[in-house]
Amino acid sequence: MSAPLEIIRRPEVKGLETFGELLIEGEHFCFTLERPWLNDAPDISCIPVGTYEVRYLWSDHFGKPMPHVMDVPGRAGILLHPLNWVRQSEGCIGLGESISGDMLQNSGDAFGHFLAWFASVGDAATVKISYRPVAPVVETA
Repeated sequence: MSAPLEIIRRPEVKGLETFGELLIEGEHFCFTLERPWLNDAPDISCIPVGTYEVRYLWSDHFGKPMPHVMDVPGRAGILLHPLNWVRQSEGCIGLGESISGDMLQNSGDAFGHFLAWFASVGDAATVKISYRPVAPVVETA
C-alpha cells in the first residue's frame, strides 16, 4: 500500500492561482501552488479533485526522474516539482515552504524534503486532492 498524501486547496478565487496545503499522514508538510480551475484544460488548469497514484518516473522536461501524478483523465505529465510562480506551471503542482502574496517561497527546499520523504516510502504514494476551507495562512514578508 502506498503512503497517504492529501492536498487541501484553498477556496478558489476565479481565474487566480490555486494555493493549498500538502499533508502527509494528516500533518502539514508544505504548501502547494497550481493553476486556477479552467475546466481541466491541459497546460492551463489545475487537475480535477480526486485520488491519484504518485510514482517516481522519468521526466523528459526535467531530464531526470520526478514524482508524477498518474491517471489524470485526459492529462499526462502532471508532476510535483519546485516552482515559485504559477506561470512556471503547465498544469503541475508546485511545492514550497511558505506563501508570500502570489508566490511560493523556498520551493527547492520543500521539494528536496518531499523527495527524501518519498524515497523513504519507496517512491510510491496516493494523493487525495480536495477543496475545503483551511485555517488562514500566515504570509511572510
